[in-house]
Amino acid sequence: MSLCHNFGIRPEYNVPLPFIPLDYDLSSNGEAILSEIEEKLRKMPENKGIVWIQLTSASANYTYPYSEKLISLFCDNGWLVICVDKNDFKGDFSVNLNTGINDSIRILSLLNKKYTVYCVGIHSCFGPISSGLEIPCLLVQPYWDSKLKSVWHDNEFVVFNKKYPQIPDDRQFVIRESEKNPPFNITFSPEQIYSCFEKMLPFLKE
Repeated sequence: MSLCHNFGIRPEYNVPLPFIPLDYDLSSNGEAILSEIEEKLRKMPENKGIVWIQLTSASANYTYPYSEKLISLFCDNGWLVICVDKNDFKGDFSVNLNTGINDSIRILSLLNKKYTVYCVGIHSCFGPISSGLEIPCLLVQPYWDSKLKSVWHDNEFVVFNKKYPQIPDDRQFVIRESEKNPPFNITFSPEQIYSCFEKMLPFLKE
């Protein structure tokens, strides 16, 4: 796909979905985390579903600066939040994963079979994982990525301050107002991100 874009050749096929192997069992720690998640789901007075959040990209050395506020917004609006990254948020309806990547992927896949699940966050490992598991994902871009189309899939809704020309309009939310924080010069507020999440949901019913 990247070669097609570099040489101005129109690709004749979409990027294939990532293959996610799931032929393994959870560790004992993973089983305990899954039980904790399902217990919290049972106790929620208003259970809209699960939001799986990753707000750090190790490869880009970037962490979204308002993680706790964003997590709080989702929890306050009836969502159980599962946090992949370390953070200081403590809430009755959030779970901080403290396990390895294999357990994390398996937990996500098992939850997706039983509950309504969405992914939210920076384009890091759970972007392509959400695509492989066909889970809707709100992808928040802190900077322009000229190669994003090479790894973008139809389950991903992109949030940025201008349009990506090779991504369909109905898979983008363009927010002109944002903070400027070089070198990652685009930071959207928690309220802006949550608003995009709410706007994404009707598209999934079409």
